[in-house]
Amino acid sequence: MARARLAGLNRFVAMDGESSSRFVREFYDIKREVDQYHRAVQDAAQRGDTERVQDLMAEKGAAMSLRKAFNSVARQITQVNNAIATVSQSSTMSPAEKTERLRALRLQKNELTKRFVNMAKSTGYF
Repeated sequence: MARARLAGLNRFVAMDGESSSRFVREFYDIKREVDQYHRAVQDAAQRGDTERVQDLMAEKGAAMSLRKAFNSVARQITQVNNAIATVSQSSTMSPAEKTERLRALRLQKNELTKRFVNMAKSTGYF
């Protein structure tokens, strides 16, 4: 890290909590899948295709029961993202304060998604 700083390369080196975690990507991948199944169930129900609804529910019913929880976590992530944007645009915080606050917010976001992805995977449907 010190060598990168001396060489002027520290802007290219990600520090803990500064990059998006794989759990953030996985969270959105799983959420997208659950939302697609939800839409498919809704479409089949509107068409009166009860057999298709039953098939979809048998395939991913337990995962779809997590949809409300996914949406709740997504709202929390949005709040963290808004806080990140606010800190990034702050004209009153020093660069060191921004760096520390941004690191904490990114770690919070990563931990939030990690816990939820692990919980969703424990259902056995992902």
